[in-house]
Amino acid sequence: MRKLLLLGAIALAAGACSSDDVSAVGPDPQSCTKASIKVGDTKTGSIDSNSCAMYDWYWEEDSVNFESYNVTLQQGKGYLFTLGGDEPAERQLGLVSVVDILGELTSNYVAVQSSDDDSNPAQLFFVAPTTGTYSLRVFNDDVGESFDYSLSARECTPRAVDVVGAFSSDSETLSSDDCALAEPYFNYMNRGGDWSPVSSHIALYTIHFDGYSPRTITVKSDDFAPAFMVEGPGFDAWCNTYYCSGDQMRNDARADSVSRTMWVWTPGTYTLTVGSVDENETGTFSVDVSEPLNPDALPLRLPPDFSALQNGQHRKMTGPR
Repeated sequence: MRKLLLLGAIALAAGACSSDDVSAVGPDPQSCTKASIKVGDTKTGSIDSNSCAMYDWYWEEDSVNFESYNVTLQQGKGYLFTLGGDEPAERQLGLVSVVDILGELTSNYVAVQSSDDDSNPAQLFFVAPTTGTYSLRVFNDDVGESFDYSLSARECTPRAVDVVGAFSSDSETLSSDDCALAEPYFNYMNRGGDWSPVSSHIALYTIHFDGYSPRTITVKSDDFAPAFMVEGPGFDAWCNTYYCSGDQMRNDARADSVSRTMWVWTPGTYTLTVGSVDENETGTFSVDVSEPLNPDALPLRLPPDFSALQNGQHRKMTGPR
């Protein structure tokens, strides 16, 4: 159902609540926006045929129902929004800003994610690159489909923010108090014949890439098998919107040290997410990030093709911008 759309970064949202062009946050404060949500909150509700409708939402290329919550984010702070529920359903989340294009305001989805497994939650996580108020939207995957939901918000303190030069620390930790992802890309692997991820606590960093010079990232631990992913730029820590770059180090061998030279095609600040291969492991680890390497001294790397997309990613423009 999901296809390549040549719409750049903009997804127009035309719906039953049609005031996206006049509201800077929610699509309609009176009927579509349920409330505001902040760190520590858990909101409950239901998506059904009485919820607001959006026609041809780009993520599904189909009509969906949705509800919206206004959320105020602070630059440099890490956030995790989790959309769960007791019944099986494909749950979906979108974070929306409003941009002005040629004098017209329109919705811009700066982060989206859905649950790959109907029994798991949908989660958005990121280190906010800017301060502002956004619309956090809860979606079903088919208009008229119904499910009850719970939407929670928590803060995930970043270990380091916007690493521009070399960075090294040998005293990092993953603990049971850290935010956890239900379906991280970096530990999607074969577990007894079933290709699936498991939940992992995560440590967040943000790293600057200039768009052409790669950086080598190395993570070591004697307490757990480490893995990591680099996604972005900006809010898009899942690399699920347009103009997105990223890569992952899966550690299929469950080694105690993993290293990879990462390239991206779009300059900006990216999220480095460190976690464990096995479920919710904890302990100490070290992380090293090199200075940006001279691309002239390295082999030419062509843009990734569609066959190299990560689990859950959409086909999108992948060449240099």
